[in-house]
Amino acid sequence: MFISASQAFTLDSSTESSSNCDEAMPAIMNSNSGTSPPPLRLTFRTARQPWDAVLRGRTLYVALPPQVLPEGSREAFVALLEAAEEQLKCEHVVVVFAADRPDRAVLVRTFMFLGFAVLSPTSPLVPPSLANGNVCMLYNIE
Repeated sequence: MFISASQAFTLDSSTESSSNCDEAMPAIMNSNSGTSPPPLRLTFRTARQPWDAVLRGRTLYVALPPQVLPEGSREAFVALLEAAEEQLKCEHVVVVFAADRPDRAVLVRTFMFLGFAVLSPTSPLVPPSLANGNVCMLYNIE
């Protein structure tokens, strides 16, 4: 089932992490530089999989769920990218997942197919608390 960009997200400004979310979202929430508005916690709800995200400035950080992604996740994630561009006016989307995931190679390949590139841990878009033990991949919105 296709989810339109306008239906793809709900706003949740809490800083609490859900029980099944990695620790990436709280780390991003706490990494605000103080020069921009405070980050906002978002949840993109699609057919079977909620996606936790944080909007910090013009960058949307999306934490992948720790379990293997269900069927239909690619279409849901494309709807999330559309929402980031059309509704949130983002310039970048960064996906974050644990470097020790058994499906890491598949995830990297899949996101590269969608136009993402692996970020260096020293990139200014990677909060220092995420630099070790995580893979961060960048999608530039034109």
